[in-house]
Amino acid sequence: MPKNETDPLRKWMKEKGVWQLDLSKLLENENVTTFKSFQQLEPKKVSQLIENAKKTGFMHSAKLKELHGGFPKKKKKAKPAANKTVEKKEKPKDPETLKREARPGLEAYMRQQKIWQIDLFDLMTDKYEIYSPEQFDEYRTDPDWVDEFLTDAKHCGVMGNQAVTLAALCGKKKKANKKKPKKVAQPSEAQPIQKDHEEMKIEARPVLEKFLRDNNIWQIDLFDMMVDKYQIYTVDDFMEYKDDEDWVDEFLLEAKHVGVMGQKVKHLEKLCGRRKTVNSGNKKKKAPPKASNEPPKEKKLSPEEIESKARSKMEPFMSKNGFWNKDLFLILLQWDVYQPSDLKDLSKQDRKEVLHEAKQKGLMGQKMKSFKGHLSGL
Repeated sequence: MPKNETDPLRKWMKEKGVWQLDLSKLLENENVTTFKSFQQLEPKKVSQLIENAKKTGFMHSAKLKELHGGFPKKKKKAKPAANKTVEKKEKPKDPETLKREARPGLEAYMRQQKIWQIDLFDLMTDKYEIYSPEQFDEYRTDPDWVDEFLTDAKHCGVMGNQAVTLAALCGKKKKANKKKPKKVAQPSEAQPIQKDHEEMKIEARPVLEKFLRDNNIWQIDLFDMMVDKYQIYTVDDFMEYKDDEDWVDEFLLEAKHVGVMGQKVKHLEKLCGRRKTVNSGNKKKKAPPKASNEPPKEKKLSPEEIESKARSKMEPFMSKNGFWNKDLFLILLQWDVYQPSDLKDLSKQDRKEVLHEAKQKGLMGQKMKSFKGHLSGL
């Protein structure tokens, strides 16, 4: 049998969930082989080993301290003396009950601190068994725990402005240019009732819709995603989020998933700082000057007239080549394809996105094959 499978040090570290190769080498240098010999180390020595192991990526400092048993426990509070006259003890509550009872208090606290997110709430209650703001205040005094907690929070989707706020709350960073005035205690006055998500969404609609329309990207699905997924209720919220490059990458991808495409994608990329300019997409050539002194003004076509005119040219062409499909035709309209010759103007990336949208709309089989073949031949 290989040595590493019978090594007692490796065995108990894996069983306890604290295995790390560099940490095991540090323990071997201290002549630690068994779990008991580890517990016999001085707490000061254990802290020194943890600091050295953290430099190479060790992430279980709090758990290792708990296993050692020589560090003060911060979670448990002293229980009042039991009444000897009472024979029956209350049945301890299960985690689901504790979580359900903790939701109102913790949600109000997290919304007040601007860090509310259901996944973060689940992380705090399910993994760390934090059921009150007071418990959270106790935990965040441990720097090792804070490092582990912020990493877990990032993995469960806390990012952008929320991540900065959470780090500041845990004492890791200071918020820039956001000094809050000191609040004067007024015990006689009740705190105002906080608005729920649906109310905030209704109030955010006029401001965000105007902002999105001014930037040529209004779409109800995009608005729903911004408010429901990212809790963006104001233009200022959006401007803070878009400073995070990683968030912008995720946001643009999500926008395409909810149906933002064509020129709207380009305008959205410009708003997020990923594109300097957006071409108008108007491919009509300027008419040469006419000899007549009073040239007739061209009538501006309505969207319905544009669609009808384009269909009269595209449907016979698409039918002849074996890929007529109304949904595909409407998708091509969004990419400024009004006649067969416009297909040549689609870039490689444009064609890829058109094919993706057509597939989502149900274009498949021989029609999809014919359409792909036509594009590749251009």
